[in-house]
Amino acid sequence: MLYVDNEQHDGYLRDGCVFKNDINIFDKMAATIKYKNGVQVSYSLTTYSPYEGYRIAFNGTKGRIDAWIEESKPVSDKNYDEIILFKNFSKRQYFQIPQGKGHGGGDILL
Repeated sequence: MLYVDNEQHDGYLRDGCVFKNDINIFDKMAATIKYKNGVQVSYSLTTYSPYEGYRIAFNGTKGRIDAWIEESKPVSDKNYDEIILFKNFSKRQYFQIPQGKGHGGGDILL
């Protein structure tokens, strides 16, 4: 109900069922990209999940940066997102990023 209650404000109608016959979008999408400089990207999208957010990771020669951003978590949950830095052959480092209003706080900053 959190998002349905706001349909009047943002105009985005959440009908709750992507499997209806008149819905003609793909349920899952994926892309694999390789740039000229050798960088590779994998992207996957699930359109039918009640979960809103994303998981992103960057793998490099010195380690990895990982984040799982939850935009639809209950109000009672933590009010920050976490970024994890994995340096090769070192301990993990955790960074708590405070959430702002809007889409993870980016709306105001943009």
